[in-house]
Amino acid sequence: MKNIETLGIIGNGEFGHLAANRLAPPGVPVRIHDNDPTKPLPSNAEAANLDQVLDSDVVMLAVPFDSYDQLIPEVASRSSDDSLIVDVCSVKIKPTEVFRAHGLLDRENYLLTHPLFGPQSTKEGVSGKNLVITDAAGPKADELNDHWTDSGIKTIEMTADEHDREMARVHVLPFIIGRSLLEMGIEDSPLTTGYFSKLMSLIEVERHHSPELFKTIQQHNPHAANMRSEFISTICALHAEVLIDAMNEPQNPLEQLENLRETLDVIDHYRMVLLGLRFKLTDRVGNLKATHQIPPVDLQRETQIEKELTKDAEDSGVPVELALNIQRQIISEVREQHKAKQKDN
Repeated sequence: MKNIETLGIIGNGEFGHLAANRLAPPGVPVRIHDNDPTKPLPSNAEAANLDQVLDSDVVMLAVPFDSYDQLIPEVASRSSDDSLIVDVCSVKIKPTEVFRAHGLLDRENYLLTHPLFGPQSTKEGVSGKNLVITDAAGPKADELNDHWTDSGIKTIEMTADEHDREMARVHVLPFIIGRSLLEMGIEDSPLTTGYFSKLMSLIEVERHHSPELFKTIQQHNPHAANMRSEFISTICALHAEVLIDAMNEPQNPLEQLENLRETLDVIDHYRMVLLGLRFKLTDRVGNLKATHQIPPVDLQRETQIEKELTKDAEDSGVPVELALNIQRQIISEVREQHKAKQKDN
């Protein structure tokens, strides 16, 4: 290749192997650096120290995003000025911000991507697979992208925000469903159906995902929380509707009363779970305010919350004053906790 004579990969995990085997241009020597030198290397790669990898024409970061805070300053200060730095994270807004903060977007060559494939899906090759590019510059980026296109990879260009919004549906949702089913211990059944087999396939895919990948997708996509919240709210609402619909069946008064009470118990349980989660979050908010001397009370935010709560109560058929009284009691308790943290600090 004209501009690319060496490829360096930081990270000798599953994607590092995939990059060496499937993304490296043919005939280009591949160097891999990993903090664990005992890991077996891809057959076409040689072990290298970090400086050797950072001296390569292409430096691919095949590591979890959580390692960027420590790694990117090293990459920025120690890599060759004309090296092509390639990001392959499954989220894009935060890596772009880190690249920008350390001057990597001011260089001649850089490439921020998300390959929408992994080791399991590329056993037969990468032809027909999708790869998103959210930002790129330089002749080396063009040359590497041309090689990928010639290999049959379909490249899709979009902004980092467009990518993360779309991946909140495409990645966040199936990953959280798959992880939930996996942790529930759902197993195959002799009475399986096609529909159930699809669920088992989802579980099996999630079983092979690393905890680091799951964390990156769920925690570092700024649109992930809203997608999870919408899904959980929908599940809870459907569960309640099914229970309520079941009560419309002919029943004697005692059976109907018992079913009503069971439904109320389910709702009360969810309410306590969510309230407990809320207090865990406000405890962290209180620690943050105390550490950085942020005032414990934010009247503007409280006013906005009450405005939104009023609309939610009206839409849900809940007496507005009751909803506001409950919210004010919660806020009062949180205020006292935050004030106590300020004094302790």
